[in-house]
Amino acid sequence: MDGIVPIAATQRIGVPDAINRILAEDISAPVDLPPFDNSAMDGYAVCSDDPVWHGGAPYALQVVGTSFAGRPWHGELKQGAVRIFTGAAMPKGADAVLMQEDAKRAGEQVILSEAPVRRRHVRPVGDDVAQGNAVFSRGDQLRAFELGWAAACGIESLAVFARPKIGVFATGDELRSPGTTLAYGQIYESNRLMLRSLCANLPVQVHDLGILPDDRTQLLTALERAAQHHDMLITSGGVSVGESDYVREVVETLGRIEFWRVAIKPGKPFASGRIGDCLFMGLPGNPASAVVTFLLFVAPAIRKLSGAHAPPPLEVDAMLEVAITPSLTRTDFQRGRYMREHDGLHVAPTGSQGSNRIGSFRDANCLIKLEPGPEMRMVGEDVTILPFAGLLG
Repeated sequence: MDGIVPIAATQRIGVPDAINRILAEDISAPVDLPPFDNSAMDGYAVCSDDPVWHGGAPYALQVVGTSFAGRPWHGELKQGAVRIFTGAAMPKGADAVLMQEDAKRAGEQVILSEAPVRRRHVRPVGDDVAQGNAVFSRGDQLRAFELGWAAACGIESLAVFARPKIGVFATGDELRSPGTTLAYGQIYESNRLMLRSLCANLPVQVHDLGILPDDRTQLLTALERAAQHHDMLITSGGVSVGESDYVREVVETLGRIEFWRVAIKPGKPFASGRIGDCLFMGLPGNPASAVVTFLLFVAPAIRKLSGAHAPPPLEVDAMLEVAITPSLTRTDFQRGRYMREHDGLHVAPTGSQGSNRIGSFRDANCLIKLEPGPEMRMVGEDVTILPFAGLLG
């Protein structure tokens, strides 16, 4: 994974079209945000050095004007008060706001029960970001919050990385598409749909390249052609050691396998390599294995390829609600559901953990990470969990 570099192509697009894209440039604030001192409350703008505060409460001040958001009061305040609304510009000379809940209006006067504190309830110029300061960094993924901040700074367009092209294959003579009639020994293929769906929040273009048979010649032709038009190919199935598992052999013929087999459960026969400039990710055919290896290896690789930061996944502790026996030799990633209780996070596996069981993801919201060893993990023990929210970016 260390050799993966972002694709070189970039493009400039409008901020409204940049959702989930990866920024290809550092951005500094072109303006102060906010660009003027403004009120954080509905109330009355006053001067903290007004002589009226030298007397005792209550304080009676003449209301000399009103400042609305977008329609400021243009005078200079030396004494008295200006009625002001949230977001409205502070009048020149005013340096504090007293909330309307603490004020009583009496005709053209306002009666206040407390003296102001300088700068209280005032949002100063540059409170969100000062002009010239960093707003975004190259590699940031642009979500709703980033786009809102860019718009608030008056930014109209951004340079982003082009979206990598990802091709997804499934392999296996037993596989058929949903909607067809199954013969004895055949099953419906589901991995392509799951993998494409897992890519939905990633900044990529995903192409469904169909089902390939367990045939060396057809696999070679299809992978060679697809590698010429994609930045990454993802296959499921055909990377184990069965007599009809040809995918790894074909990739070695066309390019190279950089590593094969990982010490995890499920997902041991995962493979990674290259066909020319195209990255190759070979996932196991069993659905749970395919999803786990996608989350742990493929998603971070896609993020690096797309130019995004790829921090390690979020790991937190949770208390086991049932006893679990881990794998003796491999790090075990069981599908689980965590919930918050009065004493912290609790977690339990979602039933049987067979690598063929798509159903183990029903109601799951995390992976339970168990280091290898002979000891059973008991009820009440803390274990490490990887919430899906962190794995899916």
